[in-house]
Amino acid sequence: MKPISRGQRIRDFLRGKDRGYAPGEIAEALGLDALPVCHTIGNMLRAGMLSRTGSGHSFHYSLAREATTGPRKTQEEKLQTKRACEERKRRRRGARPVAEYRAERAAMREQRIAEEAQRRREREEARNVQAAARRALEAKSALPKVRKVTPAAAKRTQAQRIMAHSHALAEPAKLLDAPLKPPAPRVETVEEWMARTGKRPQVLPAVWNQARAA
Repeated sequence: MKPISRGQRIRDFLRGKDRGYAPGEIAEALGLDALPVCHTIGNMLRAGMLSRTGSGHSFHYSLAREATTGPRKTQEEKLQTKRACEERKRRRRGARPVAEYRAERAAMREQRIAEEAQRRREREEARNVQAAARRALEAKSALPKVRKVTPAAAKRTQAQRIMAHSHALAEPAKLLDAPLKPPAPRVETVEEWMARTGKRPQVLPAVWNQARAA
């Protein structure tokens, strides 16, 4: 069996009474401590179940209405009530609503994503331009070099062109007219000297070499 609460016992005591009672009188009649009874009476007064008469420290309480029992709120309803209460507090403080703040953050995030995509496209285009320029340079360097003919050279006759290159034709003649260099003297080997003279070279003693070195 569910125990009777303190508030239920206070309501049962005040029900049918034609006058109000002080908190000390209610606690003494119920056999409870005065401090918990005062707390419970304050909660019941704020909930509208009790009415109060008197002033100062001589307050008397009487039953105003019975407790209303209805269906319990679901967890989602409690969360909605909590969010609504927080939203009212934010508005009283001058803060922006949560929905507006979240919408602004989402717009800022989309803007950052768009800017990053634009920068990525610009970098890709720059890389494509550099690659195209590099391929064009490689293709140009692979082509055979064509000798450019100046207008003055195009107007020359055959004889003038031959005379312009006559220095190249005169080079072999200069080489033929140049005096010949004397050949380098040939050094006779030991074997050839022995065959020519019939002699053998003398080997000097080591003492002579040491004396010469000294």
